[in-house]
Amino acid sequence: MREASSRLGAGSAGRFDYYVLVLGWSPPYCEARARKGATGNATPRSLRSFFLHGLWPQYAEGWPQDCRMQQRPWVPRSVIDDMADIMPSKSVIIHEYRTHGTCAGLEPKQYFSLARDLYDRITIPPRFTGLDSPLVLSPDEIEGDFLKANP
Repeated sequence: MREASSRLGAGSAGRFDYYVLVLGWSPPYCEARARKGATGNATPRSLRSFFLHGLWPQYAEGWPQDCRMQQRPWVPRSVIDDMADIMPSKSVIIHEYRTHGTCAGLEPKQYFSLARDLYDRITIPPRFTGLDSPLVLSPDEIEGDFLKANP
């Protein structure tokens, strides 16, 4: 078992137990950013109903983040542009790589290629697409829908 000091916080790049693919619900995210006066994020219509928030390396207990690298982490513009259709903003893309991607032990292009591949394998349950009015569900209902759509 890893020592407690390495279970949460800075870790070693490439040393983790599994990934968590994190999705966000786009309408509330974009509405909240607009209320704060943020610019440069996608609108609810241009994003899919669930966007890719991130791909997070995890330990069995806890997670690494902000792993040290030989060079300062840099996400090339071409990678940012490639992710713009499934992630809400340039700042989120950069943040996700600096905070989580550095711990994957992958260069930005590899990390985001893996994230896209995993995201593309997820089936969004039909009731979450093409909504014209608010949908109120419990977390258990949402989880159940995702499990049915992704056996």
